[in-house]
Amino acid sequence: MGGESFKDRLMDCIGEKLHAREPDSQAGDAKRDHGISGAQRWLDKAIKQLEVTERELTDLPKGDPAKQALAWGLRTGFRVSNKWVALRLHMGDPSRVSAAVAEVRRATKGRLARLRREMKARLIQGLTRLRTDPFT
Repeated sequence: MGGESFKDRLMDCIGEKLHAREPDSQAGDAKRDHGISGAQRWLDKAIKQLEVTERELTDLPKGDPAKQALAWGLRTGFRVSNKWVALRLHMGDPSRVSAAVAEVRRATKGRLARLRREMKARLIQGLTRLRTDPFT
């Protein structure tokens, strides 16, 4: 399938695409920063409403239903990465965040479903407030 030079050219093109970097965008940085700051404010309030302290959150197992529901709320409502969520919620590897979000999404009954409903209500309330008052 093509000579060696074809393969080299193809690999060069693939390498350029993989390593291509979009120009820095101040608007993109601002959106990301706003997403993180909004997510942090929402998370602080959600933790208080769950009646869990920061210390207790750290001590909970990585797959605890409260952490899963918080991860679902953060990934559903804000532009934050799995890595940021995993670090903030002490969930270990960022892949746990994807698994947690999927598990919460699939829950139809039990604690995860109840927590999802609570997080959804908090998320709607928090996002409405963020949209109406960008300085809170």
